Amino acid sequence: MTTIALYFFNSDLIFTESGSMEETDPIPMNSTFTAPPALTGTEVAKWNGFGVGWSVLPKYPDPYIPPPPIITPEEVDTERDRRIDAGFTFKGKVIQSRASDRENVSGAAQLAFMAIVGGAQPEDYRWSDPDAPFQWISADNSLLSLDAADTVAMGRAAAATKQSLIFKARDLKNMSPIPLDYTDDKWW
Repeated sequence: MTTIALYFFNSDLIFTESGSMEETDPIPMNSTFTAPPALTGTEVAKWNGFGVGWSVLPKYPDPYIPPPPIITPEEVDTERDRRIDAGFTFKGKVIQSRASDRENVSGAAQLAFMAIVGGAQPEDYRWSDPDAPFQWISADNSLLSLDAADTVAMGRAAAATKQSLIFKARDLKNMSPIPLDYTDDKWW
């Protein structure tokens, strides 16, 4: 049997070692029968394919490090909108704040303001209906009793939360580049 010389290269196509095989053995992956050129110092041989052969590089190439992704203003807007819809805290409870929820909060706050103008008093939880206390269902499905002033304050808290998130998103979009961790709570 005849022994044939082989020359191996790694996934970067850089020569790693020589070896041999029997002529009847299958050809191993990442190998060639073409010998690399003589090398000196830090030089390395790079396999360029059959018909081209090896080339000499002055040193092992630096690994490819892809550039960090570029965060777009639209991605910041998506995070802003997610946070706006995620709810806000009022009186220790998370109040839902999707678009329809914000409409409900705003409507209740307007009714409460009209009730205050009409004489509703603090701790009067029946300002909206004399037969039942006004209650808000929080995100955990518990009931939160609110007088008219609390209901107006809940509307203010919803508006303030949304406005704060809008301006924090603007601050992020003004950064160049926008931080990769723009979804971290520290920015919001």
